[in-house]
Amino acid sequence: YLLILFQFLNNSQPNEISKIEQDFGVKYQEKILDIINSELHTRGLVDVIRNGIQINDQKLTLSYRKPQSQKNQKLYDLYEKNIFTIIRQLHFDSTTNESIDLAIFLNGFVIATAELKDNFSKSTIEKAEEQYMSRNIDKTIFEFNKGSIVHFAVDYDHISMTTKLANQD
Repeated sequence: YLLILFQFLNNSQPNEISKIEQDFGVKYQEKILDIINSELHTRGLVDVIRNGIQINDQKLTLSYRKPQSQKNQKLYDLYEKNIFTIIRQLHFDSTTNESIDLAIFLNGFVIATAELKDNFSKSTIEKAEEQYMSRNIDKTIFEFNKGSIVHFAVDYDHISMTTKLANQD
């Protein structure tokens, strides 16, 4: 996911990345990640994605919103540089080999997860909700305000969602 983040940054803000690289040398990517992690813990994922980060005198935008119209071609072109990625069966814990059925990323940041159930295996939305209730909420992907913004439980007939996992609550 880091490759996607840096692909987005290099494609959308090459001048800013170049200046940060001049300031920090070969460790410039590490510096960017340190600042992002620090800001995630103080401001949360939504704010960081919306408002970006500041490194020295360089502001890095971490996502571009869709402009109201295509009249400003530069803004629309920047919006088009966003990279959405969908990963099926994302393994988030190398110790337990646990996975989530679906994860959606924006520029390398996980923004949504989903547990998907089907009628053929007689698995329902309730089973998906149970899976979320049993998740280790200390894992970054599930941490409120730092991990995924929303979590979906889905079967063929129903969908539920939450923005905060709290085990059995």
